[in-house]
Amino acid sequence: MKKRFLFVGIFVVVIILGLSAALLLAPKNSTNEKLDKGISELKIK
Repeated sequence: MKKRFLFVGIFVVVIILGLSAALLLAPKNSTNEKLDKGISELKIK
């Protein structure tokens, strides 16, 4: 069980690092527009 928990933890950290790197590398304007669209879609639902 501990090995599985460790694997999941590493997997989550990799995903978080990947997302943060993608946000940093992508042009800020496009990411902000995408976030605004996503937030507005969530509010509509």
